[in-house]
Amino acid sequence: MRLIVFLLKCLVGFLASIGVLALLLIGGLAYLFTQFESHFEDWTGQEELPPRMVLMLDTADGLSQGPSGPNLPVSGLGRSLSLIDVMEALEAAADDPAVEGLVVRLGYGRLSAADSQELRNLVDDFQESGKFAIGFAESFGEAGNGTLHYNLATGLDEIWLQPSGSLDLLGFQLETPYFAEVLEDWDIRVRFDQREEYKGLADAMTRDDMSPEVRSNVQQLLDSWFAQVAEAISKGRNINLNSARQLIDQGPYSAPEALEAKLVDRLGYWDELVERYDSDEDTGDSSNGNSPALYPIADYHGQLDGASEEDQTAIALIHVNGPISLGKADGSALSTPGAAADRISGAIANAAANENVKAIILRIDSPGGSYVASDTIWREVTKARESGRPVIVSMASTAASGGYFIAAPADRILALPGSVTGSIGVAGGKLVLSGLWDRLGINWDGPQAGENADIWSMNSDFDREQWQRFQDSLDRVYSDFTKKVAEGRDLTEDEIEAAAGGRIWSGADALTMGLVDELGGLPRAIEVAREEAGLPADEPVRLTPYPDPDKAFQDWIRRSLAGGIESPETLARLERILLLSERLAPVMEKIEHLVQDPRHGLLQEDSFTGQ
Repeated sequence: MRLIVFLLKCLVGFLASIGVLALLLIGGLAYLFTQFESHFEDWTGQEELPPRMVLMLDTADGLSQGPSGPNLPVSGLGRSLSLIDVMEALEAAADDPAVEGLVVRLGYGRLSAADSQELRNLVDDFQESGKFAIGFAESFGEAGNGTLHYNLATGLDEIWLQPSGSLDLLGFQLETPYFAEVLEDWDIRVRFDQREEYKGLADAMTRDDMSPEVRSNVQQLLDSWFAQVAEAISKGRNINLNSARQLIDQGPYSAPEALEAKLVDRLGYWDELVERYDSDEDTGDSSNGNSPALYPIADYHGQLDGASEEDQTAIALIHVNGPISLGKADGSALSTPGAAADRISGAIANAAANENVKAIILRIDSPGGSYVASDTIWREVTKARESGRPVIVSMASTAASGGYFIAAPADRILALPGSVTGSIGVAGGKLVLSGLWDRLGINWDGPQAGENADIWSMNSDFDREQWQRFQDSLDRVYSDFTKKVAEGRDLTEDEIEAAAGGRIWSGADALTMGLVDELGGLPRAIEVAREEAGLPADEPVRLTPYPDPDKAFQDWIRRSLAGGIESPETLARLERILLLSERLAPVMEKIEHLVQDPRHGLLQEDSFTGQ
């Protein structure tokens, strides 16, 4: 659908340049919209909630860390729930007498260690209201990470497993391919380097196996995750910690074995669980008048009244998702905006300039990227803090390398125990393909003006002076990185040396190293932001996303169709069509840049998802 919308946008822009045909096209679109508008309104209109409900949270689509997107009252249509959606829905449901409990569908979808812990914390808070939470999985592990899905399940009152399923309670493994031999066979020379020995980014191209330093560091991360899961099992299943560790080591389990080991409470099928909440799928009303309706949490969230006064005290929420890069977002409202430096730094500056914003939460889920882009964001974080706006960092799955660089100057840093952070180091370089071209009989030739114009070309090696310049740049970036972390975190020279060197840390271990202040998820970050801003506990506060997703989408529409549509009425109709398309079928794209300037990822860490 996104492709269709993109082509439509291009077509409209093209036809706009030739006048009459554009009007015919827009007229046709407007006519179609008027014919189907009543159906659209039926889909997007508010519906009456059942008088009794059990909410259903499905993990199959994963958990989005970004903002909820444009404010259109269509929910649950083709996009994964955002963390904010789940948090707001469960907070409201805890106080809603019509909501009696929660069913979580497990086993499918990607969950990181931090995602699993964040969701478990939200469900724990919901259960404190006295309402139940039940988990169901066809299988733990066939379509997702069994260990992490089970980690979430251990916080529930009851766990169901399909009789034919299994419980892949296995722990964690990380395997990395090493290409040195292949590259050597193809006469491709690797000209990478790093600061320091734990960074390991270039090892895949320069070694045949994992270096002892990187192995010990990654082992520490996996051991930390293992300990966290064992503790969750011990607490959730009411067994001692040693027994929980042994249960992990003895997996996987068939469904009957899992039941016998008391790792699950009941074997059954989804329809058997649904029978408890026998409802009419068309109306949402209970068919027998007694049972509560099983109601999707996305639809419940869509019915919440999110209206608030514009002059209300606000806490700004700024998401930093994905690799950090220079420039602006790609300009498309139909794709994840990413962590473009101009976009993030502009959002921080705008939030700091708003007198109603009393604190800023930077929610980071990024492996880093460009050093210069990271430094641009670092500057705005520093300025916001100096202006008197407290800046609180909330780490999601990953806030490493450049993702940690931008966190360092914040007033307070919070992480989940399973967050991946640190990686205070630098790596970069280039592949030299001249040997490969010789083998293939391909000759690259052409003039250049400037002694070092070819320094980043993959068709020629660094000369001695260029290599020294590159080494100097790595030293300079590493020195700046460690200096800014030491200043931001008030670490001594010995402390920063122990924490840096390219080492990665779990959130739990980062706490002991002084890299984070507290373990906790987004709800706790909001509490800390209130505390740092000196806001009374009972003062209403609006959590406001920056940039505003509604305004960003409207601006994109107008930019895309600039000059092509003169009628505000027609433009409004087209906007409504595009808004609906964006909600109905979002397409997630991940574009790999196989050939890029090596400086693009100086402060970038490999992704660790807890698989």
